[in-house]
Amino acid sequence: MLWSFIAVCFSAWLYVDASYRGPAWQRWLFKPVTLLLLLLLAWQAPMFNAISYLVLAGLCASLVGDALTLLPRQRLLYAVGAFFLSHLLYTIYFASQMTLSFFWPLPLALLVVGAVLIAVVWTRLE
Repeated sequence: MLWSFIAVCFSAWLYVDASYRGPAWQRWLFKPVTLLLLLLLAWQAPMFNAISYLVLAGLCASLVGDALTLLPRQRLLYAVGAFFLSHLLYTIYFASQMTLSFFWPLPLALLVVGAVLIAVVWTRLE
């Protein structure tokens, strides 16, 4: 498990280094490789149950979104959709681990604020 973590960190470091001073092919290589290694690291989790597949699906959606950001600008909206899907899957996973019996109005208020913000942004799109 430690070697997997070191591989993820090293690949991420190579991507960041390539973003600042390396050739473009290194960015194209190490951006998806880092997420693939992170996906494999999550797959090796010792406490892996059925609901944990949401995290793996979120990482896969993030991988698709990162791959789409490497393509021309016309694909950027698809990348945003993939990142939205990944965040939605992460939210469902973490919300399934919570109990809302302690203070349920706060998540409800945040959900309402999020819905209002999405409605405002959606009406201003071209």
